[in-house]
Amino acid sequence: MPALPVFPGPRYTVDDLALSSTLTPLLVVRLRDQKRITAGSGMSVGLAPVAAGTVLLASAPQPTTLYMATVVIGAVIGITTSLGFAHLAASAERRGMETAIAHSKALA
Repeated sequence: MPALPVFPGPRYTVDDLALSSTLTPLLVVRLRDQKRITAGSGMSVGLAPVAAGTVLLASAPQPTTLYMATVVIGAVIGITTSLGFAHLAASAERRGMETAIAHSKALA
């Protein structure tokens, strides 16, 4: 079995991942507020690039593909995390409203 290649500068890949996962929620939240993206569509479309980045990195393990994969994976982390939390917040708010209505009907 061949040895795995050693990439110089792993710190930069972590920086790229952190930067891309920090910047993408700004755009995603704006699109969700404008109702141009939903949690379901964003999650399913957002997870496809992770698979593509992983396959690209596995097929061509070079520093360039490593950096590209970390940027893509970081962006998807930002997309799915922000959409997931927004979906949870919306469902919790909806359940809270339903509970409040049910309690007000019980008191009436």
